[in-house]
Amino acid sequence: MATRYNNFKILITKIAKSIHKVEEKEMQQINLKSQHISCLYYLSLSEKLRAKDIVDFYGEDKGQVSRTLDYLEKNNYIECESNAPKRYNAFYHLTELGKKVSEYIENKINQIVEDVSDFLTDTERRIMYKCLTKISVNLEKY
Repeated sequence: MATRYNNFKILITKIAKSIHKVEEKEMQQINLKSQHISCLYYLSLSEKLRAKDIVDFYGEDKGQVSRTLDYLEKNNYIECESNAPKRYNAFYHLTELGKKVSEYIENKINQIVEDVSDFLTDTERRIMYKCLTKISVNLEKY
């Protein structure tokens, strides 16, 4: 007999894996990976961010964020405002290439989200996000 926990965990895990697969498939065209998409997307939402902000606010893994920012900087998608060897607290911002790619990513994300959730009413969507937010907040307390 499936428990509420099992159902919840299985569904959340399947959704996360599916999102990752879609990101990988869609971004192969522009030679980026899922983790690159996240950082570029977060940077497109703000004028500039620190690695620390991406880790703390968006819940990303610190090591992964450092490697991703390094890759994105070496490939001219982003720039760092510091030349110091340790840049965890330094600000990063998008380059013109990064802005162009981020716009492509945002359009692709919006299209996919619309395609996979167009069967939900606005009320159902609001309820879903409200519930997921409450669950997330409560789980963080543990």
